[in-house]
Amino acid sequence: MAGKISTAPEMVLRRRAIFTGLGPFFDAEERVRALCIWQDNFSSGPVYALHDFISLICDSPQRLRLRGEIHRSLLKALNSQPGELDPDPKGRMESYCQKRKLTSMATPSGQRPQDVMFESLLGGFFKYLERLENDAAVKTRVYLMEHVPRMDLGPVGDSLSEWLAFKQDHIGRGLSESQMRKLLHMAYVSACELCGPVQTDRALATAKRDAETMPEAGEFAPGNLL
Repeated sequence: MAGKISTAPEMVLRRRAIFTGLGPFFDAEERVRALCIWQDNFSSGPVYALHDFISLICDSPQRLRLRGEIHRSLLKALNSQPGELDPDPKGRMESYCQKRKLTSMATPSGQRPQDVMFESLLGGFFKYLERLENDAAVKTRVYLMEHVPRMDLGPVGDSLSEWLAFKQDHIGRGLSESQMRKLLHMAYVSACELCGPVQTDRALATAKRDAETMPEAGEFAPGNLL
């Protein structure tokens, strides 16, 4: 989780409502993970702007079919009285984030230099998009998630989708260089529509400069993927 969990009364109520609304569709740990995504990417936005959030957390065909029901459940919870909501899950969120921090920092063994460069470029691109537009990074993630199943990427496609949905910290290996270039281009096109080409070029150039400082850049230049 990027920042501290707010204790402002209004934010606590919204957090409890989101947690409650997800209850019929997600188990306890999935709800906490989803709420961390909401906290980092959507909690400062409009109260009822839920579609992109739902798209990120509905990362299976079964869940995708339930998007309408999940949306209605969240709206109902957001309009419920405090006594009808689950208790504040703040403590569970903090425990979940600490657990992830301790177990997921290392780069997985077996990643090739080009895998590391691709992950660095795309991850860095998202990071800089967040500074340009409130929801540009999230919308670009959702755009890629919607297109990954059509690309026939095999098992690495599932891994990529989970990384895009904040479910795991690394993409893994298996993408070809042409597939990496295509995915980066798709992200670039989506971001251009949201932020304009000048800002998008700047974000991508900054991500490239960051990637060039990594040891793996000596074996595989990030510019090979652009």
